[in-house]
Amino acid sequence: MRSLGMFVIVVLIAVACAGIGVYYLIPGIPHILIFSISGNPNSYHLKHALVFFGLAVLALLGVRYVQPRPAEKMRTRPLTGAESKQGKNRAETDNT
Repeated sequence: MRSLGMFVIVVLIAVACAGIGVYYLIPGIPHILIFSISGNPNSYHLKHALVFFGLAVLALLGVRYVQPRPAEKMRTRPLTGAESKQGKNRAETDNT
C-alpha cells in the first residue's frame, strides 16, 4: 500500500503527536487529562509527553512503508525498438 495520500496522512499524524507531546511538557497550561491520577493539571506531564513522542517515532517509522516508490525503482523495463514495432503491428492487425 504505497500511495502519496497515505504518506501525507502518516506524516501529519507524526507531526500532530509530536505537537501534543510538546503541549504536555509546557507547565502552567491546564492540560486535558482523561485518565490522570495526579491531581494537578497545571504541571507538566512527562509520561504523557513520552507516550506521544513515542507515537510520533512509530509514525515516522511507518512512513517508510507507505512512501511511494520513485519512478526509477518501478519494476518495468523499457521497450526496445523491435518490441515496440511488434506491438504496433499487433495493434494494427487487431483493428482490421
